[in-house]
Order: sequence, then C-alpha cells, then structure tokens
Amino acid sequence: NVPHTANDANHPSIGIYLTLQANRIQAGETPIDSAHYTWLGGDFSSASQAPYGLWDPGDGQVYVFSGDVGFRRGDLGVRLPVWG
Repeated sequence: NVPHTANDANHPSIGIYLTLQANRIQAGETPIDSAHYTWLGGDFSSASQAPYGLWDPGDGQVYVFSGDVGFRRGDLGVRLPVWG
C-alpha cells in the first residue's frame, strides 16, 4: 500500500522512495527500477536540479542523486513514476 495522492503522475518524495525500496529489499522483492534510475519528487539547488534514485545491484545500495532538470540519457528520462 503506497501513500500517495490520487494523481499518480506525481513522483514519490525521496523519503517515500527510500521507504519503498527498504520495504521491497527486506521482503526479498526486486527493488524499484532495478535496471534504471527514476526521478523523484522535490528539487535541489533552487529548483535547477531534480533528485533521482537508483538501486545498484553491484554493491547492494540504494542511492539518491540530483541532475539538471533537462538531464537525460538512455536509462534516465521523462516518464511517469514507478510506485513499486
């Protein structure tokens, strides 16, 4: 059960993303977006950068980074959020 608004186009906050990831990992489930990054709700650096999160299976860690709002590449881009 994911605590989010009726508008599923909203990206999860950093806190919700980390909680979802922890719950899935502890339950032995595949982490959210295990092969890619996902944009997160919120902003860094006066709204010029947006947060994104990822699961790195190589070291078993969940990371949160930020990228320029216009940033994109093959595994990170504009799309609807993943809610687990």
